[in-house]
Amino acid sequence: YDGVGWTEEVKTFLRYNANKALMNMGQDPLFPDSAEDVNPIVMNGISTGTSNHDFFSQVGNGYLLGEVEAMQDDDYNYGLD
Repeated sequence: YDGVGWTEEVKTFLRYNANKALMNMGQDPLFPDSAEDVNPIVMNGISTGTSNHDFFSQVGNGYLLGEVEAMQDDDYNYGLD
């Protein structure tokens, strides 16, 4: 996640998710992170509520997780060959 700058967001989500697992087992949470601390993009990526998505118009009733990769200098050389 370092390559796309999401390391801290993922760590926050992991701590939040660990707290949820602990609370589901009747234990007290260990970390100060809450759902409000988690990046909304990360939270939407785990949502199971998406049931309808139109690929062509990019319209739907939920979030569609896209593929992400780090930019390279060569990405800006389009059409210069």
